[in-house]
Amino acid sequence: MERMASQTEIAIQNILLATDFSTISEKALRYAITIATSCNARIHLVHVIEPTTVETLAPAAAPEAYERLRQTAKASLNTQAHQLKDGRYETYLVNGLANEVVENLVRENHIDLVVVGTHGRRGIQKLKLGSVAEQIFRSISCPVLTVGPYTPETAPIAGLHSILFPTDLVSNESGALAHAISLAKGNNAHLMLLYIMAGVQAPPPNQREWFEESDMRRLQSLVPPDLHLPHQPECRIEYQGPTSEVILQVARDIGADLIVLSVRPEEPWATHLPDHAYRIVTGSLCPVLTVREREAA
Repeated sequence: MERMASQTEIAIQNILLATDFSTISEKALRYAITIATSCNARIHLVHVIEPTTVETLAPAAAPEAYERLRQTAKASLNTQAHQLKDGRYETYLVNGLANEVVENLVRENHIDLVVVGTHGRRGIQKLKLGSVAEQIFRSISCPVLTVGPYTPETAPIAGLHSILFPTDLVSNESGALAHAISLAKGNNAHLMLLYIMAGVQAPPPNQREWFEESDMRRLQSLVPPDLHLPHQPECRIEYQGPTSEVILQVARDIGADLIVLSVRPEEPWATHLPDHAYRIVTGSLCPVLTVREREAA
């Protein structure tokens, strides 16, 4: 992984929130409002009526039923918009596929951050109903903040205090690390860099100290000293356990307010780490910010 450049300030001017009017979307909206207030950003609130929703309507009653569906969605969208008191918002009610609609809005409105809630469906239910969060992330190039089922009901008004950044020390994670560093600086927060030697047998006891010293140096080199972070980044190494479970446990141990993950674009919620990021999102006690890896030039 390449060393982080000194310039790390990340500006957020436009936030897009994808909502289905569920309880989890209401929670995601509160997070979006908190972020927008701190950054003086504009919120773009979108609800997508997908083809599968319309297809469930009886053919004979489809036009009238669809119009009722649209009017109900419009009323719900306006209700959520009323929570955005300062007027810096836009609303969109669009027919189409969620990931395609969001992708177009991201491009047309120069969106810096997408916020979405997820119910954390698993197994057959998830396969049947799908995950809008996964669909969106698969095609979106800008960072996505996912609010899972176990996150607090509201974002901390005082800002972030503890940020966890897992790394494999191999992939091009500079984009995600830049966001983690920028957030740590902007919130006067503690930053922990976590290296997990996933899929590799732990070093034998007589060599472990050497490996730990070498890996620790690599971790520490990711953040150059001239960045002047408010707190010296903490580095932690784990050699055992399923990756997602280790990340979740460490996040609990340090009371993380945010997990920042670098992810690859070629499959939904795939991450450079062996476990799917979706497992981390749905099990996390805090929101998860995913940032796509930068493609090689």
